[in-house]
Amino acid sequence: MSAAMRRLGWMLAAISLWGAGMASGAPLDARLDDDVTLRERGAYVARLGDCAGCHTVKGGKPFAGGKAVNSPLGKIYATNITPDPQKGIGAYTLSDFERVMREGIRRDGAHLYPAMPYASFTSMTDVDVRALYAYLMHDVAPVAESPPQTALPFPFDQR
Repeated sequence: MSAAMRRLGWMLAAISLWGAGMASGAPLDARLDDDVTLRERGAYVARLGDCAGCHTVKGGKPFAGGKAVNSPLGKIYATNITPDPQKGIGAYTLSDFERVMREGIRRDGAHLYPAMPYASFTSMTDVDVRALYAYLMHDVAPVAESPPQTALPFPFDQR
């Protein structure tokens, strides 16, 4: 058998295994747990998007929020995006996370505008959004801390 035929055989076997995994019925979140390469890509996406730049206070815990974004209307505090289920995004599904990234809407329906620059992330690929989600959920330490509440004056407190 030629080298090209062997390579083709290996490629077809790999595709078959991947397809079997995708059709396994396992939830997407569970499959992401085992995909180290996807999570490494997510770490890269987090660096590229400078997520820590907004979601980490100087000297604070990574991604725990609390950094103030100064606006003409007052300070807007970044949220905790660690996988803590109560104070962070640990209870978010991939679908919830995609909505944040593409529409700027939290799990509870609140709008993250004007501080969350979601419009800058709307053209992210589905793979990059999944990768970032996988990284945040599995490689970032959960932090059970709430950042300060944003308190903009009326009517700007209505998002």
